[in-house]
Amino acid sequence: MPERGFDVDRSPDSAYLPIATSIGAGETVVNMIIQPAHGTLVLDFHADGRLLGAEVLGAQALLTAETIADAEALT
Repeated sequence: MPERGFDVDRSPDSAYLPIATSIGAGETVVNMIIQPAHGTLVLDFHADGRLLGAEVLGAQALLTAETIADAEALT
């Protein structure tokens, strides 16, 4: 896992994994939504096609408990 980790928010059961080092306001112009059986993934892309980050909705169903615990320990 990258040292910067990712953000987990249990209240809406979501997680965000930044891929880019920094994401400026308005940089995300394209979102790709993927809906596996038990949640939703939203991939954020820059206008030039670079992947900026990924949001996981339904994180407890799509991520392991260990992954969530590791992410929470980094924040």
